[in-house]
Amino acid sequence: MQGDDDHGRQRAAAGLTPEEFKEIQTRFNTALPEKGANLSSPVNGLIVRWRLQGAVGGPFTLRVLRPNGSGAYTAVGSSGRRRRPA
Repeated sequence: MQGDDDHGRQRAAAGLTPEEFKEIQTRFNTALPEKGANLSSPVNGLIVRWRLQGAVGGPFTLRVLRPNGSGAYTAVGSSGRRRRPA
């Protein structure tokens, strides 16, 4: 798929390499390389759809995180577990 190839090139250009998940983990971005990219929603609302790009394995869960004021984050919501379609 063209999108997956483009995403892989973007990760490589940013110095990111694939890493195998060996246990349940929460991973998130604290910055994005694209100018003007947002890591948070500018509005309150409901997440109605999410997707993964370039992920292998699973299952995966979307977690909504909020800063807790001490430099860490607290999970305030989670989706059901999903596997990436083959």
